[in-house]
Amino acid sequence: MAWLHNFRRIGSRWAVKVENYLGFVQLGGIHILLRQAMFLG
Repeated sequence: MAWLHNFRRIGSRWAVKVENYLGFVQLGGIHILLRQAMFLG
């Protein structure tokens, strides 16, 4: 979860709807995983 706080939108909870917030959390997780995969590859 600490890595996700690097994304301002997730850290400040701007989204009003829970679905939108969870979508941004998922996008942030995908971004982190892809960045790790590119670094290791």
